[in-house]
Amino acid sequence: SSLFWDTYSLNEHQNGLKIQNIFPKKEHIWKQIWSNSGTNLFWHTEFANIEYPCKYILLYCIKWDPNVSTIISKPNINSLQSNHLQLLQNDNFVIFPDESMNCQAQETKKSILKLNLNGEIDTIIFDPLYTLYQNDQDKEALDALQQNIIDQSQELILNEGDLLIFNNHITVHSRSYLSGRFDGTDRWLQRICTY
Repeated sequence: SSLFWDTYSLNEHQNGLKIQNIFPKKEHIWKQIWSNSGTNLFWHTEFANIEYPCKYILLYCIKWDPNVSTIISKPNINSLQSNHLQLLQNDNFVIFPDESMNCQAQETKKSILKLNLNGEIDTIIFDPLYTLYQNDQDKEALDALQQNIIDQSQELILNEGDLLIFNNHITVHSRSYLSGRFDGTDRWLQRICTY
């Protein structure tokens, strides 16, 4: 991972481990966190509530499941209405830490999108299940972005030995339905986050 940046870890998440094991845990059934089971994992960017989220996510597949896919999406902001685009750039959204973070993590007020000088996405912060909006217009803009994310999505089934690398600042990801067996045969990824 040093080919990209320094590895990234948080004391508030998995006790600061730099190499994180991602597999279903029985005690996390139905929760919207990396180790859930019995449901999908909803669209998000990693560490959305943190001031400086990691830039790259590396997912290495140790055990695969042919029925489970990682889903990634790079939104096409050119297809968003201009009023939605403007609202998403305002610091009107409060983002709370998800259940995988410990109690030291705090909510933050952020914009969902930051654009560069070329009008392209510089950073997207997206975790709608843990986001509060100020009014119906902000909710409408967030919903429009979510539909855009779904429209631009691509499903990937990771085989054993595959390494998926994506830019967390401009890519949103999710995971399809996973039904854990909890017997050592479940899908198992290792994750490294980098600056």
